[in-house]
Amino acid sequence: MIKNIIFDIGGVVFDDKNNNLINKFNITKEKATEITTIAFTDNFIDCMLGKVSVENYIEKMKLKYPDIKEELEYLLDPKYYYETFPLKEEIYEKIINLYNEGYNLYILSNNTEASFKYVSSKINLNYFKGIVSSFTEHIIKPNIEIYDLILKRYNLNKEETIFFDDSKTNVSAANSIGLRSVLFTTLEDIEKSLD
Repeated sequence: MIKNIIFDIGGVVFDDKNNNLINKFNITKEKATEITTIAFTDNFIDCMLGKVSVENYIEKMKLKYPDIKEELEYLLDPKYYYETFPLKEEIYEKIINLYNEGYNLYILSNNTEASFKYVSSKINLNYFKGIVSSFTEHIIKPNIEIYDLILKRYNLNKEETIFFDDSKTNVSAANSIGLRSVLFTTLEDIEKSLD
């Protein structure tokens, strides 16, 4: 019987698809994908590991890619997160319902300090019994250590725990250590997995 539910944040509770980039800058989906890839692959991992601030990263990226500096700033700057990283209201409502039903809820997420501050301003973290973030732990999914960390820190029994993430790689890594994990695409994935 499932008692513990672990949620990823970006892509599950918050929408990280960056669809607003297309409309705001009147660019093609292909160009938006290219810019998003540049923004989040060029050493962005250092922000998620807590080694570099998002602010410093933005300045470096604007110098490196001056032709797309406005687009990069839009994607990366916390002042735009309400547009580029909006809360998925129906998922948050489900989280509140799960909490009220007595489930123990946890967060396991690759995020920056800046994105975590934003997240904590949009949702009530008191619904969660525990949080493991890459920027505080200096470990990033899909590293097996981060899954072991959340299980050990909060004394979670794998047989009573389920993890939802929107990354196939992260789901595979968690499944490889015996943590039941589900690839999240819609609210229905949560509902079906808990029936």
